[in-house]
Amino acid sequence: MHEVTALAGALGIKQKMSVHERLNISRSAGRHKVSMLQDFENRKTLETAAILEVTQELATLVDVKMPTFDAVVALALLKKKVLEIIEFTNKKTFEEKKMVRSEAQIFWRTSPEK
Repeated sequence: MHEVTALAGALGIKQKMSVHERLNISRSAGRHKVSMLQDFENRKTLETAAILEVTQELATLVDVKMPTFDAVVALALLKKKVLEIIEFTNKKTFEEKKMVRSEAQIFWRTSPEK
């Protein structure tokens, strides 16, 4: 939150409350899963562009470094890719899966020995 607050400041956005105050409000709401986590758990498409990637672009434009935020974005994008792979794999028909398996076997048989 400190990194995003620094970004807001660099963009000329005045914060009405401190990070500490915001965290206290979140804590007072009780246990709650953010919408992106709920989407991940329900295997829905993660909307990373509007929430995360735009924030990174803004930080780049005003030259604000956000290493922790960048790490979180990388993890979210990895989770998004995992969901896409699972969805793609589940959509393949039995015949398509057999074909992929046989192509892999051919590749490994014809690959040079190490």
